[in-house]
Amino acid sequence: DDSDFVIATSPPVVAVAPLSAAPSASTPVTITATIAPGTAGTTIASAVINYLLPNGTSGTATMGNTGGDTYTGQIPAAGVNGGFVTFTVSATDSQ
Repeated sequence: DDSDFVIATSPPVVAVAPLSAAPSASTPVTITATIAPGTAGTTIASAVINYLLPNGTSGTATMGNTGGDTYTGQIPAAGVNGGFVTFTVSATDSQ
């Protein structure tokens, strides 16, 4: 019986802006995302970038609110030209 099961909140909505150009090996990459609360009355409590560099180094970078629903954070320089950096952006709300 599902009558007592109610979804009261929705997760934050994250939309990552595409990079304007491929960064050089020695340039940190700034990631910009629009992050909005999924449920009315909540706020974004935290936003992070989880990344993996071409040399196998992984890490987390905190994103900061730069106004409205816009958040930015930096991934360290990849260290090699043409290397792939993978990343995800995740957020938690005040619920």
